[in-house]
Amino acid sequence: MVKNRSKQMGSTIPSYVGILLMVSVGAWYALENSQTVVSEQSNKLVMSMKGQVMQRINALQSCYHETRDWCAPNELETYGLPTDAINNSFVVDQLKSGGDVKLTVQAPSIEAAMAFSKHVMEPELNGPQVTFTVKPPTDSDILKNQLQRYADTRHQRNSLESNIEMGTRNVKNFEVARASKGEFQELNSGRQLTAKLEVSRKLSLGSNEIGFNDEGVLFDATSTNISGQANINGDLELNNNDIDGINEAHVSELLTNSLAASTGVISELKGDNVKYDNGNITTVTSYKYVSDTFNTEQMKVVDLNSSNINSNFQADNASIDELNFLNANGQNWKYNTSNTNQLVSKNSSVGMADGQNMAVQTDMRGQTIKANSGRFTSASVLGLTAGGDFYSNDDFVTSKSSVNRNLSSLVNQDSAISNNTSSINNTKGKINTAGRDIASNESAIAKNERDASTNRNAIDNNKRDIATNELDIDNVAKRLDNSADELGLWQDRLDKCMYQTQYCIPQDPSLSLSCIGCSQAEPQASFTATALATISACRQGCTYSWVVTGALSKSGGTCASGTIPRGGSATPSCKVTKSNILPQDTVTGSIKIEVNNSHYTDRMDSKIVSVTFKNTTIPRPTVNTSCSGCNSSRSSSSFNALVTSSISNCPQGCNYSWSISGGASGSCSSGSVTAGGSASPSCSISGNVADASTMSGNVSLVVTNSVSPSYSAQDSESYSWQNTTPSNPFNGLSYGCWVDTAAYDQASFGSCDGRVEAPRLGSAIFSVGDYLGAENFNFSNSSQWSVIWSGACTGSGNSCTTGGVGDLIATATVTHIPTGSTKTFTVWANICQIRNGEATGC
Repeated sequence: MVKNRSKQMGSTIPSYVGILLMVSVGAWYALENSQTVVSEQSNKLVMSMKGQVMQRINALQSCYHETRDWCAPNELETYGLPTDAINNSFVVDQLKSGGDVKLTVQAPSIEAAMAFSKHVMEPELNGPQVTFTVKPPTDSDILKNQLQRYADTRHQRNSLESNIEMGTRNVKNFEVARASKGEFQELNSGRQLTAKLEVSRKLSLGSNEIGFNDEGVLFDATSTNISGQANINGDLELNNNDIDGINEAHVSELLTNSLAASTGVISELKGDNVKYDNGNITTVTSYKYVSDTFNTEQMKVVDLNSSNINSNFQADNASIDELNFLNANGQNWKYNTSNTNQLVSKNSSVGMADGQNMAVQTDMRGQTIKANSGRFTSASVLGLTAGGDFYSNDDFVTSKSSVNRNLSSLVNQDSAISNNTSSINNTKGKINTAGRDIASNESAIAKNERDASTNRNAIDNNKRDIATNELDIDNVAKRLDNSADELGLWQDRLDKCMYQTQYCIPQDPSLSLSCIGCSQAEPQASFTATALATISACRQGCTYSWVVTGALSKSGGTCASGTIPRGGSATPSCKVTKSNILPQDTVTGSIKIEVNNSHYTDRMDSKIVSVTFKNTTIPRPTVNTSCSGCNSSRSSSSFNALVTSSISNCPQGCNYSWSISGGASGSCSSGSVTAGGSASPSCSISGNVADASTMSGNVSLVVTNSVSPSYSAQDSESYSWQNTTPSNPFNGLSYGCWVDTAAYDQASFGSCDGRVEAPRLGSAIFSVGDYLGAENFNFSNSSQWSVIWSGACTGSGNSCTTGGVGDLIATATVTHIPTGSTKTFTVWANICQIRNGEATGC
């Protein structure tokens, strides 16, 4: 309590002054605005974005590799994309674009988006969003000239523009081969499926033959056995002969005077009088029926009238409009389903009647319905059911049945009892709950009484504590009165510091930063950018420093650190440069300035700008080729050469491919050059040149920029090979023969042999030509050749046929019409005749 301030002067208590001073300074701190911290986009954030996007791309391409289509985002978990990378993803949009898919990435800021865009191909920037295209894994420009096993509509890598020459090699392990035409000298097949087989002469099956003439097909076989089914569309005439030993015969119509069979399955049997001892018939349609034993799956009879039915009756399905009989005496009547409109019997005695279902359309009546044993799984009668006893394994259903009404009443009573039981149980539960609540309340009342007694004691203790505290408060008040004069002195000092000089009030520096040329994309190798800063609000003075990151260099003494006096300001700058940027390369970095309060160093501000320099110059590759052996003239048909090359200037990488024109072939592989690398691919070519002929063409190497294929370079080497050997028109001719046997025959070179069965005479076919056809040697251009045969065979043309046994020697005199040159060829054939195991003429 302060009564007289003049009395307070001169007395001090330093400890209380210090406490009050700290309280006052803390209050001034609370008046200031909280410091604004500008978060920095670090490289760690960009790498995190890149890692998550790469997970998405890998999952998409794994899905495409398996399904040949792009998966939706919710389907990518199957292909390795974590669930949190789907629900909390930087990727905000995924859209199919033709055969590709476009991804849109949302970055936290424009600066982060610019930094991320350097990690994807052909990015599209829209504020903090980056959109780029993901292509299928099979859509590779590097492999565009190679075959692949998947469909390819862009490069057509599944189609060939030339024939495949296999030489003596095999083609194995393919499932289906499709072609418009196939030519084979020999075809070996474990199984051959042919939609249409055309045989020009005859078909040999071991020692048997199938031939044909104008009248029809001839079977040359001792016996013909048919183990399976034989279907004959026309008539089968046997000239009054019998057919014996048939296990099963399927015919549309059978006309016969007599048919005897131990067992038989007949779809439809018609006749005025059909008799059998045991009949198992699928469907019976009859007006008169006689049988000792009858089994059927289905029986359809318009009217079945009989005085006596004395047989076992068994049917899976019996459908009878009206069944009338006087007496039916049988041991067993069995059926699965019986449908009848009316069943009338004067007197019937059945030992046992079993059935799955019985359906009667109208009424089932009888003075006595009696059976020793009658069982039905289900008996359904739509009309009135009247009679004695009924027995059923499961349900007996009728629209007019007292049994059903009684059953329904019992069910309703059971349901009512069940409902009352539930209500009684609920009432018991409520009574038990109320009893527990009463016991719990009694315990609470006793506890409240104990708490009231305890509270009275606490009140008495509090009264004593209040009296003691009043004495302590008076002592503290006296001490405060004694130190009031010291507080007045410090208040004067604080007023001057706060309101006059304001030096005691901490101040955050004010900073702004701009940049000239920080984002450039030009066809040049050197770039410069300048960052301009404005610093103010330096009440206690400021210090600042620059930080340059990436491959950027500080220029000309700029970017220096500095100090600003109390109450001052400054506009420092920082200039950065980058030289020797390769074409299509991008250099990134940043310029950052940090400003601190000189006295309160924790009060600071910082700004950062991103720097991007891109050299948009598109490099054109450099390629040079040379050839060894490309120009040659000699007496030889075989030539070869080697084309070598050098590829350079590929800062973005290059793709290269070879092409060969003319008649030469070669082993020339396409390939690629890594970014910044070089290569020296080679191409080996060869060719066969006919006598007195020349082969010429070009070998070209095309190199393209991997990023911009339109920027390319090409070099080529021409080749010319001359075979000085004089032309010989007979060099390519072949001659031979074949003997007509039961097997498939084809001409063999020079000679041939074969066997025939007596009394047949052998037949030898001689031929000459420049290629082997299906059976004979033929000429590609028959107008240039003339052939005269002599010896064992006479005639003209490329082939000659004769018959006989033993050695047959024929001579072909061949004339090349354009040159008039003539040459003879001798062909020998040996025909061996077999008679009773003895060989003649061999």
